[in-house]
Amino acid sequence: MKNLKFKKLLNLFREQIREQIKVKKKLFLILQMLSDNEVNFKDLIKKDYRLIALIENPTEEQQLVAVKKSSRAIQFIKNPTEKVQLAAVRKMPSSIQFIKNPSETVQLTAFKKNDYILTYIPAEFVSEALQLAMVNYYGPSISDIFNKGIIPSKDVQLAAIKNRAMVIANILGNGIIPSEEFQLVAVSNDFEDGKVIRQLYKYDIIPTNAVNLAAVKHCGLAIKEIPTEFQTEEIRLAAVKQNGYAIRYIPYSLQTNEVQLAAVKQNSGVIKCIPEKYLCEELQLELLRVTKDPGIINLIPNPSEAVQIAVVQENPDALWNIKNPSEAVQLAAVTRSGIAIRWIHDCFLESVQLAAIQQWQEAIKYIPPYFQTEAVQLAAVRKDLNAYHLIELPFESVTQLYNEIRNK
Repeated sequence: MKNLKFKKLLNLFREQIREQIKVKKKLFLILQMLSDNEVNFKDLIKKDYRLIALIENPTEEQQLVAVKKSSRAIQFIKNPTEKVQLAAVRKMPSSIQFIKNPSETVQLTAFKKNDYILTYIPAEFVSEALQLAMVNYYGPSISDIFNKGIIPSKDVQLAAIKNRAMVIANILGNGIIPSEEFQLVAVSNDFEDGKVIRQLYKYDIIPTNAVNLAAVKHCGLAIKEIPTEFQTEEIRLAAVKQNGYAIRYIPYSLQTNEVQLAAVKQNSGVIKCIPEKYLCEELQLELLRVTKDPGIINLIPNPSEAVQIAVVQENPDALWNIKNPSEAVQLAAVTRSGIAIRWIHDCFLESVQLAAIQQWQEAIKYIPPYFQTEAVQLAAVRKDLNAYHLIELPFESVTQLYNEIRNK
């Protein structure tokens, strides 16, 4: 361990010796050049940029030579031209710290090279153009402007909000109340489920109805951040139209039929969020009419018979999703499509069988043999003689009818 420390110290000492030798060599060359009758300052500066400080009024050309050698040379120049300043910051953006009052162009040039350039510029010299460039690039950088002790202009604030809506929290946190225009821009660019609205209420700012409405139109779930007393019917409708699940944040007592219908129309799965006691038959039928989705019956806990009939009339195969359908429901389904009888598993009423065969004679093949009545078999054969071949256990009268018709 001791040997390692000793080696490090020895290497450091050697490095210092090398630097001293380099400095002595430079001084020797400079003294040699100064001894000449004609002194070439450009060559001197090329050897050591710090020598620019020895020239009382260096030309722009001499200044450029110095900063090209090292951008740090700018600190030894009393009044560098804009061209010299630009050359310095292009080479090393942080060299702007050595420029007393950098122009707007110089600040923007430095920013393009290094977006943390604000730290090197005194607050009183930070231009609005630089602030705009910062927030247009990254909205939250407005916090760096505030931390610098600068109150950004309205244009800078608006640009920051457009870039990232949540910077409104930085603006509010610094005691600035954004106008309705700014609030509208913020909520219309909020992609975080209403966090902008939350910030407004957090700082005891009551947004106008227009702001609340804009927020839920952009993101329906933002309604969860709006206190109930500020939720108008218009706001509730706009919220569920944008996102049906926004209904979860609307008290049941404020859920009108129109709001529920709009929510389910936007997303049929939302029906699970509505308590069964609020799903009256009228609403269930209206939901079916609005959504035009027979599958919605799967989401209704106990659909009424009228709803079941409406569903199977829309799609007879929906009978498969109905537990213990009544005779009326079965008849509605098979009258619409005889093949729907295949979804009836444990209740084969003769009236239903006859209705199915009347609609489609081959429906008999989906009726188990032990459920087929004589009347049903006869009806099938009368409808189509070939239906006889689909009957596994024909009654004698049915066979007789088949032979009679075939022999004619």
